[in-house]
Amino acid sequence: MIDDIGNRLRRARQQRGMSVGDVARQTKLPTTVLHSIEQNHFAALPGGMFRKAYVRTVAIAVGLDPDELAADYCAQFEPPFEPAAAPVRRDALWHKLVEQLTSLPLRWILTLAAVAAVTALWFLFQSGRANAAPFA
Repeated sequence: MIDDIGNRLRRARQQRGMSVGDVARQTKLPTTVLHSIEQNHFAALPGGMFRKAYVRTVAIAVGLDPDELAADYCAQFEPPFEPAAAPVRRDALWHKLVEQLTSLPLRWILTLAAVAAVTALWFLFQSGRANAAPFA
């Protein structure tokens, strides 16, 4: 690509009569980083915000608009931003659980109630027999 980011930065550097070493001294960036940028080998650089910051720093050093080059870098080399899914709130989980429980068929609820009633009566009957006085 003739007008890519690396070529634009290299041309601007050369038009100012600067060497890669000059830009490295001014920006405090290693020459390997500068060579990677001028060759558009951004994958060789640390990821995240560093690549964009490097482009901005070099653009300033060679007299180009840092905002414009950073935007061009993002458009060409960064994946589009996709916001993370909103976290599920606890009350939403609770409402979902309640909704699932209330959507159970009525006969399941009645069956559970009947089993609970029989179990409660059995325990009451057992405790009543244990407390009863033996016949003499």
